[in-house]
Amino acid sequence: MAKYQSSGSSRVWVDDAEGIPRDLSPYVEEVGPLGTAVGWLDVTGLSDPAQRVIAGTRAAQEMVLRGLFDDKAVDGPDVVLSGVVGQVVTVSYGPAGSESSQRQISAEFLCLSYRITSRTGDRVRFEARFLQDGGAALGGLGVTGCSARRRRDVRSEVAGLGGLERQRRLGRGR
Repeated sequence: MAKYQSSGSSRVWVDDAEGIPRDLSPYVEEVGPLGTAVGWLDVTGLSDPAQRVIAGTRAAQEMVLRGLFDDKAVDGPDVVLSGVVGQVVTVSYGPAGSESSQRQISAEFLCLSYRITSRTGDRVRFEARFLQDGGAALGGLGVTGCSARRRRDVRSEVAGLGGLERQRRLGRGR
């Protein structure tokens, strides 16, 4: 059994289009996966009997938020998440709650996509995909720790790139 449930005391904040942290905890049912991974480099020599590798840089992590759709003005997940697709925003996650002594994961993420899904006769849900941009900070969750934000519109960065590379960087291609 997991130490912390993904609902209840867990807290999730995502910056809106103006850089204001919005609490999406009441709507989010699933956060994941979060963790650490590193890339690797092949250092195999011609005389090595098998492949040899060394640890490379930390790999950007992809994170998914899933939950219940709500188009509530100002701070509902539809307004917040649809406004940040293609932008780098701060996402903060406190798996055990919002107390300053509880663990927090906070990082800059490029919002790759925001989708609304439902089955006939079922509840409407959302899914937002993010790709980590840089390192993550661990610590207490106070929302005030989210105020120093670096914001940029990725569309302007990739405007001069070729079509396939632009699509890849914006999360629309593979």
